[in-house]
Amino acid sequence: MVVLLLFMVAGCRNGVDETVVEEPVSSGESGTAEERSVRNGQKEASVPDQPDDEVVVEMVIQAHAVALDIFFSAFEDGFLGVEPTPFDEVRPTLIEHYSERLVDKEFKQFYEESLWAWGYEMHFAFPFFDRENIIDLDVKKREDTRIVVRGTAYVNYEEHDTITQHLIYENSRWVLD
Repeated sequence: MVVLLLFMVAGCRNGVDETVVEEPVSSGESGTAEERSVRNGQKEASVPDQPDDEVVVEMVIQAHAVALDIFFSAFEDGFLGVEPTPFDEVRPTLIEHYSERLVDKEFKQFYEESLWAWGYEMHFAFPFFDRENIIDLDVKKREDTRIVVRGTAYVNYEEHDTITQHLIYENSRWVLD
């Protein structure tokens, strides 16, 4: 007998719906579709829940503010003759807001080589750090595992520019890439 059962799990973890679907199974095969696909080496990708536009904008602002704080603190430490915190120690904080690719390649290099080049203008490297620096910031496109955000912010004391940011779904969370 083929049975289709739906179980709703009350609540979500990390914004991911935990609905379990029991699909029809042939004799000798049991468990949810996900359990069977994992056993068969075919982990099915699920489409993650997406945050609404206001939350996405706040995520971008928060990510820029966190990065600015980390990089500016390291610059200031160096300026004051104090050894900056090693990158490996600030990496976990950056990974909460940014993709592993961006953190491990671009941010690591920036942290090790470019702090002095930006110095006290570091906030222009992360222009969405504060609402006062932002002219506009909106979600422009949504895909299953990518959200495109475009905004205009000051990139120096006199000029502003349009900047595109991509959020991707990585390790069960939305992060900038």
